[in-house]
Amino acid sequence: MVQRPDRQPFRIKIYYGKDHIRMDMPLARQQLVTIVDRIRRETVLLLPHRQEFMRIPSSRRSRAAVDHLIEVRGGLKAIRQEKVGGIVATKYALTTKTATGATFEGHVWLTADNIMILTVGQTPKGPVKIALHNLRRGPVDPALFVVPSGYVEKVR
Repeated sequence: MVQRPDRQPFRIKIYYGKDHIRMDMPLARQQLVTIVDRIRRETVLLLPHRQEFMRIPSSRRSRAAVDHLIEVRGGLKAIRQEKVGGIVATKYALTTKTATGATFEGHVWLTADNIMILTVGQTPKGPVKIALHNLRRGPVDPALFVVPSGYVEKVR
């Protein structure tokens, strides 16, 4: 769940594969799907309501599993291991800056296999909290990490 004081909380469904991350999130009564290929360092946005997709150009990205969509400035600094919602995770200090110049300073908790359990911090627009709920481990269908057939590429 993502929560900011100026907006209603919303839920994001996240799938972690060996080399990919997929995030399904609501966007103005529609759905937006982000697929990140960690090996090729490529991000693809799916627009299911239009059956379109867009490739987001790669820039220098951190290999940290915290967020493959932002450039990590200063990296992660491990603080200690803690239990969050019954799950053992390492707490890290994190300072980030996106390509658009937005900043985030706070903490992130990652499992040993780099699943983000909790993120708490501050942006110029106010505090942000991202919390993982209902973690289920198991096989993930590889088809979730590819553009579905019939989708048309939207070029910027």
